[in-house]
Amino acid sequence: MQKILRVGLWWLILQKDSKAYCKACDACQRMGMPLQRDEMPLNLQVSLQPFKKWAIDFVGPIQPLGKKTGARYIIVAMESLTR
Repeated sequence: MQKILRVGLWWLILQKDSKAYCKACDACQRMGMPLQRDEMPLNLQVSLQPFKKWAIDFVGPIQPLGKKTGARYIIVAMESLTR
């Protein structure tokens, strides 16, 4: 939980979720309390620059076809910061 807080993340039931995760983790139960030297830094995977990363996908063929255009496929573009 402390590592999550250090990188600036928080949610309402963070402490409860952290305890549940540790109780369910087989490796955590076998190793016991981690030492300071065992810890690895958490790195955020979020790009903080809007419109820098995009995901583009094709959906289809769809049924029924588009009423006005007769389109069979949909192009979906998603900007990854707001996803």
